[in-house]
Amino acid sequence: MQVIIVKTEVLTTRREAIDAYERHTGFYGIGQFLKDKGLIVIKEEESPCAE
Repeated sequence: MQVIIVKTEVLTTRREAIDAYERHTGFYGIGQFLKDKGLIVIKEEESPCAE
């Protein structure tokens, strides 16, 4: 009997990087798919505070 162990790590990536990948490959929706599966966390860009 074979036993397959898959180690998954949750990766954090930027929305900009996901958008660029989807545009480059044409594989639209992969970011949302991976997010829904719990494999990635998409970090929205933080804008600098105006003081």
